[in-house]
Amino acid sequence: MKGTRRSPAKAVLAVMALVTAAVASACSPGTAAPLTPTAPPATDGTTVNVVRLSGLDTTVELEVLELDPDSPGAQPVPILAVSDPQTIEWMIGVLDTDVPLGPRARCLVQVLLRFHLADGTTQEFGYACADGGPPFLRGEQGFWQGMDGAPPAEFEAWLQEQLPPRP
Repeated sequence: MKGTRRSPAKAVLAVMALVTAAVASACSPGTAAPLTPTAPPATDGTTVNVVRLSGLDTTVELEVLELDPDSPGAQPVPILAVSDPQTIEWMIGVLDTDVPLGPRARCLVQVLLRFHLADGTTQEFGYACADGGPPFLRGEQGFWQGMDGAPPAEFEAWLQEQLPPRP
């Protein structure tokens, strides 16, 4: 029995036809199992717990700094420092929650939160835009996944009371 020899072009066309048929049947309505809505697990990336992921439970001081959006290379200027242990404990307790993530605001950060930890390290988070708008939590840490977090309302209200009025 003689074998048949196909041209390479015909073989490629045959493979493409099979792939196209497979894709078309997989995408046809009614061929896939229906999706059932389920609650997302707590670790699916829609929320983050900033305290747990950054070790903020060992905070000894919070420094709030202001960045000059017109001078990107300038050093941030301290506008508030909090080191009272009871205040720190309360503040960390308020922040120790799952913070919802959302799209990153397209703005230059003007207010920076710098948490000084007991081991001498720091964790920094952006907090407010130069052009106003709602506050957020943002950082370069990987768990942010390029998104912003919504700070707890109680923390936001407390911080606004502490900060000097902004022009």
